[in-house]
Amino acid sequence: MSFGLNTFSGRLFAAKPGIAESGAAALRAFIDANGNHYLDEGEQRVAGLNFTSASDTVVTDQNGLAFLTGLGDGVHNAIRLDLDSLPDIDLAPDSPGIEFTPRAGHVDKFDFPLIRLAEVSGGVVLEGSSRPLSGIQVIIVSASGETLARDRTSAGGTFFFERIPPGTYRIAVDPRQARRLGIHELGAPLSVTITGKSRRLPELRIVKDASE
Repeated sequence: MSFGLNTFSGRLFAAKPGIAESGAAALRAFIDANGNHYLDEGEQRVAGLNFTSASDTVVTDQNGLAFLTGLGDGVHNAIRLDLDSLPDIDLAPDSPGIEFTPRAGHVDKFDFPLIRLAEVSGGVVLEGSSRPLSGIQVIIVSASGETLARDRTSAGGTFFFERIPPGTYRIAVDPRQARRLGIHELGAPLSVTITGKSRRLPELRIVKDASE
């Protein structure tokens, strides 16, 4: 038996023989409630997650910690989370995995944040009549300008987005459809900040262009 240093707690841990001749990784999994990629006070550690490398599979303990050994020396390595081990369907990894080059006798330390996904819903109405508008293509756009998802309003004028990660987004009518129909949104763009909790948004109010 060999011993390695838990770089998160500073304590020794038992490892397979040969750790001095091969690299190792210490993993710490937690729910990143504020989306800053760091473990902050009060954020929940996650037990029971399966992490896999080319040589082994380990499970996080009650403190969200796991150790992978026998990762080789100077050889590119990848560690992946088994998504089936996630305890909640609304949780997702912030990244698909970890890629690094281990060094013999060294324990690399990695935080592995999980994000809580949310549902976002709302409605589209015609300004002046409050009549729900069906068939309107609504998009949710990230702060970087990426269209994350789109949905067409129902007969009752409602739209629904699911599994949206934390962040600030803009909700809008698809600009191509807006130009084609000669409509636009009333007032300032509808903005929403998602923090892992489902949100029901204010109505998106639509007016016809002046030339229509």
